Amino acid sequence: DASRFTRQRLPHPRTTAPHATLPTMSSILMGSLFGLTVQLMSNSMRKLPLSRHPWEHLAFIVGGGLVGYKASGFDAYYQKKLDDFQAKHPEIPAEVFKVGLPTAAELAELARSKSK
Repeated sequence: DASRFTRQRLPHPRTTAPHATLPTMSSILMGSLFGLTVQLMSNSMRKLPLSRHPWEHLAFIVGGGLVGYKASGFDAYYQKKLDDFQAKHPEIPAEVFKVGLPTAAELAELARSKSK
């Protein structure tokens, strides 16, 4: 019975991943360039020829690309975790979860509310 040896065809992860978009490609490219830069700077600081051990260049390019790929999914992953946490705990005000610097409009509103 050969039918038990056939596997079910699963969708390709690149077509179903929510973060498989242009930002992913740019982060892979930036990570790869960073990896290459690290290797070139390492060789230049040690006063070695820049093209010494070209497989190390490749390893750093691939490693940097992998880090860039993984970093592109962190934002969506942690935003989903934050949304789930906020849904479970509605008693915590949304301002607690705000990340980053306030905008000019928010600073003006804060100044108006403190002056009253």
